[in-house]
Amino acid sequence: MELCPHIDSFTGPINESLLDPSRWQCSECNTTEWVWACLTCSNIGCGRMNEQHAEQHFCKTKHPLAVEINEKYVYCYMCDEYILGDNSRGDIAAIRSALTDIGTLSLEEVKDKGGLLLRSYSHQQEFSRYKQRKVFVWVKKKTITILCSI
Repeated sequence: MELCPHIDSFTGPINESLLDPSRWQCSECNTTEWVWACLTCSNIGCGRMNEQHAEQHFCKTKHPLAVEINEKYVYCYMCDEYILGDNSRGDIAAIRSALTDIGTLSLEEVKDKGGLLLRSYSHQQEFSRYKQRKVFVWVKKKTITILCSI
C-alpha cells in the first residue's frame, strides 16, 4: 500500500529503545526472528511466522504501525497491509536508515550515538526536502513518488 492514513497521521517521536540492538527480541518469547517494533510504544513482538505476539499487542492496544527490525518492512495492522510510502516528514525513511546503519555499527558506536541517530536522519531528510520536490505519477492505478532535484 502506498498511501496509508495511519502513516500520514504518524508523528513520532520514535522510542529510542528501537535503536537498542540488545532489545531486538520478542518481549514475550524472546525470539530474534521476525521481530516487529511497535511505532507507538516500546513493545517488540514476534511476527506471524512465530507466535504472533506483535499482532496480539495490536489487538490489545490498537497501535497500528510496526516495523520489522531486520528487514525494515513497515506494516499497518489497521489497513492490514505493508506500507511502501512515508509520511510528509520522512519519519519512516529515517527509521529504516537508522536501523540499517545500526546493523553496521559496533555496540560501542550504537551506545555513543543513541537517540542522536534518528534525530540526525530526520534533520537530513528535512534539509533534503528543501532541495527536492515530489511529483506524483499514476501508473496502473498506483501512486509512485518521484523525487526531482530543483
